[in-house]
Amino acid sequence: MDVNPIRRPKPLVAGASASEVSQAVAQCEFPPLLIWDGQGTILLANNALAQLVGQPLSELTGRLLADFVDPPEVAQRVAAQVSGGTFDAYRATRRVRTANHEICARIWTQAIDVDGRRLGVSVVVDEADMGRLGKHPKKARLDLVPIAVGALDDAWTIVSVSTEIEDLIHRSASECAGLCLLDLVHPDDAAGLRGQDGKPGGEPLYRAYVRFSDPVTGWSEACMMIGPLPGRPEHLFALVGALESGQQPSWDRVAELEMALRRIGAEVRAAGALEMIGGIATPVLPQLGELSTRQWEVLSRLLQGERVSTIARELYLSESTVRNHLATIFRRFRVHTQSELLELLRGKTAGAQ
Repeated sequence: MDVNPIRRPKPLVAGASASEVSQAVAQCEFPPLLIWDGQGTILLANNALAQLVGQPLSELTGRLLADFVDPPEVAQRVAAQVSGGTFDAYRATRRVRTANHEICARIWTQAIDVDGRRLGVSVVVDEADMGRLGKHPKKARLDLVPIAVGALDDAWTIVSVSTEIEDLIHRSASECAGLCLLDLVHPDDAAGLRGQDGKPGGEPLYRAYVRFSDPVTGWSEACMMIGPLPGRPEHLFALVGALESGQQPSWDRVAELEMALRRIGAEVRAAGALEMIGGIATPVLPQLGELSTRQWEVLSRLLQGERVSTIARELYLSESTVRNHLATIFRRFRVHTQSELLELLRGKTAGAQ
């Protein structure tokens, strides 16, 4: 699904040179990404993209986005609008043509300044690879940045939120439950979150930078997404943390750029997690606030009938890790088996309708 054009208060990266960006793209083995100009001409791509579309990397440079993305006229228009400054970021689900077939892919696009020239950078991720996104490049078992997910009611009250919220704004999930989310947001940023009636809107919302009150740092920045929960009055939200200072070494500009490019993948993963977590349909349960984002994802997949082996494959986890997550979930909900958990949650869902 497309979202409204996005404005960012500051660029993804500032003042990058072509040489630095080229090295950063080459070093980023995942996710698949490319840099393009206002005509939609591909200037740079990484090996992950070449593998995705089934074309040699050397043959991608100079090609048009429209050669791969349907509908081609939209790809060209977005390239012109991003490079021309009409908007700064864009996301969509598109059909992407590969050497042998078409795939359904998430495409997230953002403006980037290279040698004073405004270009676009896009992450192109096969739906099947969503579980690989947002991982730390040297510690694959860890997320590059914290991702918190939660639920709001129509009055912006936080019903529940995953434990990573503490990593983002130094407030525990239990502290956040019951607070008005807008009371935690900088006043200058809060106005852009409200719908026309003052409530969370009925359409998905994305804000690249939102400042949150932080008792330790004063203000912490996060990317924020909000989406309606089908059939229920609550809304789901996700926060994606900024790169910490230790993750973007000032003495290594290329590493900083690489991490910034990888962080786009974390935003894509967060958006996908919201869609999947929508299947839980029971965000009002307080136990959800005792779970991590990954455990929300595992639980949502379990509720949709996936087996442990499938969950492990889709989330790029080992089966033992999935079982460990399930053991934690069982303890939080005070059940002993999957059948007891499913009976509890499905019963709560039916009772809430």
